[in-house]
Amino acid sequence: VAMRVYMDGRLIVSTRQRKVLALDDVVSDLEEGTGPTDCGGWLVDVCDALTDHSSEFIEQLHDKIIDLEDNLLDQQ
Repeated sequence: VAMRVYMDGRLIVSTRQRKVLALDDVVSDLEEGTGPTDCGGWLVDVCDALTDHSSEFIEQLHDKIIDLEDNLLDQQ
């Protein structure tokens, strides 16, 4: 995930080449009126969302590795 961000006290500009699901989560919260109220809060929410999405991917990868290991041990 590559994302570039410019922030000052009142403005946030972000760019990306690919879709970043974590940003969609934060934008959705903002649209619902439950999102962050300042730039610092926005940055924290984006970092939290990125961490959540990464954790889910790592957990799925770990489960696949365990399955492969079990299959390998069953073959022996």
